[in-house]
Amino acid sequence: MAVLATHDLLAKVFVVWSLAFLILALLSAAYLISKRRADALARPIDSLVEAIQQLAAGRLHEDIPIASGDELGELIGSFNLLRASMQQTQEKLREANALLEQRVTERTTDLATLNQVLTYQIGVRNQTEIALRESEARLRAMTRAIPDLVFVVDEDGRYREILAAGQNRAAATIAPSHDLPVNPPPRAPDSRRRREAPDTEPKQATIGITPLRDRLLHEVYSTEMADFFYDIIRRALETQQIQIAEYELQTASGLRWFESRTAPLDVKFDNKAAAIVVAHDITKRKSGEAQLRQAQKMQAIGQLTGGIAHDFNNLLAVIMGNLELLHEQLTAQPRLHELAQQALKAVDRGTHLTRRLLAFSRHQPLLAQPTDLNKLALGMLELMRRTLGANIQINTLLDNDLLNTLVDPDQLESALLNLVINARDAMPNGGELTLETANILIEEDYATQQADMQAGLYVVLVVSDTGVGMTPQVLERAFEPFFTTKETGKGSGLGLSMVYGLVKQSGGHITIDSQPNQGTRVRLYLPTIERSVQALHEPHTVDVSLRGQGEIILVVEDDAEVRLFAVNALRGLGYDPLQAADAETALQVLATTPEIVLLFTDIIMPGQMDGVKLASEAQRRYPKLRVLYTSGYTEHALIGDGHQVEGVDVLLKPYRKADLGKKIRLLLS
Repeated sequence: MAVLATHDLLAKVFVVWSLAFLILALLSAAYLISKRRADALARPIDSLVEAIQQLAAGRLHEDIPIASGDELGELIGSFNLLRASMQQTQEKLREANALLEQRVTERTTDLATLNQVLTYQIGVRNQTEIALRESEARLRAMTRAIPDLVFVVDEDGRYREILAAGQNRAAATIAPSHDLPVNPPPRAPDSRRRREAPDTEPKQATIGITPLRDRLLHEVYSTEMADFFYDIIRRALETQQIQIAEYELQTASGLRWFESRTAPLDVKFDNKAAAIVVAHDITKRKSGEAQLRQAQKMQAIGQLTGGIAHDFNNLLAVIMGNLELLHEQLTAQPRLHELAQQALKAVDRGTHLTRRLLAFSRHQPLLAQPTDLNKLALGMLELMRRTLGANIQINTLLDNDLLNTLVDPDQLESALLNLVINARDAMPNGGELTLETANILIEEDYATQQADMQAGLYVVLVVSDTGVGMTPQVLERAFEPFFTTKETGKGSGLGLSMVYGLVKQSGGHITIDSQPNQGTRVRLYLPTIERSVQALHEPHTVDVSLRGQGEIILVVEDDAEVRLFAVNALRGLGYDPLQAADAETALQVLATTPEIVLLFTDIIMPGQMDGVKLASEAQRRYPKLRVLYTSGYTEHALIGDGHQVEGVDVLLKPYRKADLGKKIRLLLS
């Protein structure tokens, strides 16, 4: 039983191991079969994977072989179709890429060339812009420096451009007349040396140059002026020629004169023709021309007046001499004696009139000497107070450091008194009279604006009042002789004329500032003394008899009637007179009559040798010969610049017999 059991156990074990080996064999066979099958399936798939990788890398150029017609074969066939399609697509992409690269290269080349051109053009444009800015800056600087007004106006009269408003913007500013400030009264000079320069324009608010743009002429100017300007522009555009015009225009600095040149432009503004206008301020030139005309007029009047006064002096000399001789003969006939006395008084008034005319014409002899205007004015205060009356107050503003001037003090006192009388007549209801003195430096710019005035240091005497003033028409004729606004019989019209002549003859200048109801201010400018000048002293009067002792005197006078009076007067004074009508005859008489002790000669005589040359030649030949000059006119080198030469004795015509006797007696004694 046991063996059987063991045998059964071994059989079972054998069966188990057999089954195990069988199963193992089956598994191995199955593995091998499966592996072979798997390899058969995997190879196409691996080929497909490798092909896909190659396709992805771009290295697959051939189809994968199809080993079977199963699904895998179909998959491989589809892959081959995909590969072929992708390959064709890649080729097309490569061709397109190559074409694109070619075109990009071409475009890049074109862009590089264009970039170079643009870079060059930008550089040129930048340089052009810089040059344009510099040119504009220079143009702006030049237009700002232009002293003129430059603007463009179209055919409708509208301001298009304001190119330059002039350096003096205040003078160029246009303003309505009612907006203009009232000129303040002149200020008093201070006690220091001042400078006199051209009046500066008031620094007031200006409307500028921009507000004029796009405005019409009728919006800026009065109707009359706007029409005037519009007519100029119209004529310039129609004739295509430059139009020149002068006009006076109200500006923010007052009335000013302008000279405009209007020229047509080739360009248009909003399809409208336009003209450019250049307006130059000629106020100074106009003022200078007016002053020159006034000076020439005064010079012509002065020459005429002086000539008339000289001729009248000769006539008065004859009349006075004969009346005086007649007066001496009529002492036994009281009635006739009185008539002769009245006639002599009339001749004296005529003499005074001719002297004032000579003062205006700068032909009076002046005994100039260093003069302190302060002392002169203060010395006349009491006389001024009596002249002005109690209702006029006198104020003095005198410079304590005032320099001296060379002037005839007697004539200046007379001139100052004339100014005071004029001021009194201008203040019938009372007021104030102010006397001012100062040292003042006249600059070249101011002097050139005045007629007959030199730059330099002056002393100024100012007489101002608060009277009725003068209109511009009256002011223009103020210095003319015989011109007066006073009632008949209350003024001769020679007061200011005499002042004018004295100041001009003394090398000075005179101005008058006056406005209606704003008073009058008269300025007398007199040159200061540059060197020490000795004052002229009148010789002391010697109390001697006027009668001569039979001395021989030679009378030289071209006017026969005046010469006859002088001869008769000298004979009546106890002298032995000889006579000659000209210098040549006088030298002949001197040569034949060496006993002549005195030569009494007229200064102005016809021929090559006048009275001064005659006296010089006669004293050269006869050193002890005394000389007495006479003249009714002082336009001669003997007088120089109007001041009588020291050491020269002159007897002014007309003269009385007694005056002649005193002069001769003083010379001979």
